[in-house]
Amino acid sequence: MKISNWMLAAGSAAILLGAVATRAQRGAPAAGPQAPGRAQAGRGGRGAPALPPIKSPEVSADGRVTFRVRAPNARTVAVAGQNAPDGPGVAGPMTETSDGVWSFTTEPLPPDVYNYSFNIDGASVPDTANPGPRFTHYGEGVGISTVEVPGTPPNPWDVGAVPRGSITHAFYLSKAVGVERDYYVYTPPGYDPKRRDPYPVIYLLHGLTEEASAWFTVGKANVIGDNYIAQGKMKPVIMVAPLGYGTTEDISRLYNDKPLQLLHLARYTDTLLNEIMPRVEPEFNISRQQKDHAIAGLSMGGAQTMSIGLGHPDRFAYVGGISPALVMLDTDMAKAYPAVDSKMNSQYKLVYFSCGTEDGLINGSIALKAYLDGKGVKSEFVRMPGRHVWQVFRRSFAAFALRLFQ
Repeated sequence: MKISNWMLAAGSAAILLGAVATRAQRGAPAAGPQAPGRAQAGRGGRGAPALPPIKSPEVSADGRVTFRVRAPNARTVAVAGQNAPDGPGVAGPMTETSDGVWSFTTEPLPPDVYNYSFNIDGASVPDTANPGPRFTHYGEGVGISTVEVPGTPPNPWDVGAVPRGSITHAFYLSKAVGVERDYYVYTPPGYDPKRRDPYPVIYLLHGLTEEASAWFTVGKANVIGDNYIAQGKMKPVIMVAPLGYGTTEDISRLYNDKPLQLLHLARYTDTLLNEIMPRVEPEFNISRQQKDHAIAGLSMGGAQTMSIGLGHPDRFAYVGGISPALVMLDTDMAKAYPAVDSKMNSQYKLVYFSCGTEDGLINGSIALKAYLDGKGVKSEFVRMPGRHVWQVFRRSFAAFALRLFQ
């Protein structure tokens, strides 16, 4: 995959954990936990006792995480994963024990959610012992596992003993793109499809290489909603997370192909406004009023958010760009944001965008803030410690969500 300089500068390697070349991608058979080999003889064949289950990951009270994988025929095994925003990470070489199980224990980690996978003799595989949701990249079915280090007091994304909402996965044929697309819908605890007052809605747009599910699998937006609703910090809301590609071209071209970036944006804008929104509003008890509509997105989805949100003040009252990849928009700001005018201030309740202080994309947000200020448009730009990673995205969304529908 060809990656442009702006994504490298943004630290995208921390997100693209699946970018490690696998044996399968090189045309060789992939080694893995179930691959046959000399060391597996007599360990679970026909008539042999079943192998004991592996516990992985295991989080200790001090924040250390132990990963385990059974790969008796492997030569080298490692954990590939994210670092903490400003500290140690979950990546490291694994050591084999006498029963063919490999293990690795991290240093104490700050409370957060971490993505990881196993690299077994060059093959990238998820943690099959981990029952949690997997974070997948668009067009790749292998998936990346996640582990949560809980906080004290709990972080907004820590699963607690509160009522849980539901997530629906749906498909439709997109006329704008010409292929089948999917979307996910979160409905809050106690959702009433016949409630007299329709629910406010947040449209969540994911980043480049990600699938529609990203905001719920690794973003934990649904868990944040559950916790905030239970704590009385947020009204019960519906969240809609659609697939964010306005093209069927190889998505790697979206890193640096400007004409394709602009075509992609135009088609996706059409998809969201004229296909997704008119589709979900009758399917779910969603308010049709602008004051009850929010849009938020990260990286590529952050650029889409700022373009669509600032271009349609009649549709959205809340706009939240999270580490937005504004380099994907027109380089001429007057063309990128043609509708921007101080008259918008009476329509918006909040225009918010944030970026990590070590994120290579931050200059775009700085320039956008200056442009909006020059146009007299009220906005909030928040600098957060960290790089272009999910830890920053998640914190930013948690902060933005507290401001919605007050």
